[in-house]
Amino acid sequence: MTTQYTVKKGDTLSQIAQQFGFKNWELVWNDASNNELRARRKKPEQILPGDQVTIPEKTPKKEKVSAGQPAKFQMAAAPPLAAFSLTISDAQGNPFDGLDIELRMPDANTSNAFKTDKNGLIEIKDPKLKSGEVEVVSIVDKKGDPEISFKDRLPSPLAVGLAHTLKLPNKRKVADDIASTAGVARRASWGASRPKKELDPDWDYDTIVVHHSGDSGEKSAKAIQTKHFSKDFDDIAYEYVVTLEGQILEGRHLAFKSAGNSEHNTGKVAIIVAGDFEHQIWDDDDDPTQVAIDAVVKIANALKVHFPITKLVGHRDLPRAKGDTECPGTELYKFMDEMRTKTGLAGP
Repeated sequence: MTTQYTVKKGDTLSQIAQQFGFKNWELVWNDASNNELRARRKKPEQILPGDQVTIPEKTPKKEKVSAGQPAKFQMAAAPPLAAFSLTISDAQGNPFDGLDIELRMPDANTSNAFKTDKNGLIEIKDPKLKSGEVEVVSIVDKKGDPEISFKDRLPSPLAVGLAHTLKLPNKRKVADDIASTAGVARRASWGASRPKKELDPDWDYDTIVVHHSGDSGEKSAKAIQTKHFSKDFDDIAYEYVVTLEGQILEGRHLAFKSAGNSEHNTGKVAIIVAGDFEHQIWDDDDDPTQVAIDAVVKIANALKVHFPITKLVGHRDLPRAKGDTECPGTELYKFMDEMRTKTGLAGP
């Protein structure tokens, strides 16, 4: 007679099999009564609390032996099950392969390096690893420049003996897709210098903030980055630069938090239109061009595909900036309603 067993937290298939007198877990896992479980979980390490495992009836195996001759029997050993597994996928559920991950084992003082395979999987098959929790020390995408850390999305320590899953946004792919859609010139094309240090991560953007160069009137991404370095910024402050000719250039990588929004940086993508659009008698000023306005609309619409963006505002609209800045300049600000209409985004 078969038995139904409900998987509990901390159970492994090997433990369950031994509990019912099976020294080889494969006899339980491969039994036809567990076809549905195998189809759903794919690997025995991936059973979860609440799963139903059918324990088959034990049947003796018969072997022919010669009368009067000694015979030796050896039970086939099952391959070791993973003592710990972690599967990482992207926001769409696709395997996130090639991630560099550091894990600290229970009671260990140092961490070990791993890399997710083509299935987004890390497995540790160590018979000495039987209890405790594994700390995820770091997760880094090193598949291109820049390296992208997920230090803001590390899970809590993960129990040994369970299959764990984690979803992370594939920030590099999203940035690449947006650049391709909107025709963005990447950092390498304009000779961007590397950031002075690792930048703070950000994601899940809900607001686009429009800026201008202001009185200094820088017209290129390189000039803007140079100015920001001189003001102790760690990189150019904005994710995108739009020129008066309508070109869109990549500023700081989209994976990292803006730095020019009067300290209202989290969840905001910053776009600077290169020029001075606040007309004054003591300096040379610029007038916005329609191609520049259309370029802002183009990158905003590309961003909307990937993020829950609801607002398009000028720098002056942000709470701390009110009364402190005219950015993005009176002449450019006149076009904010047009940009909102063409993107379907709201104002402040």
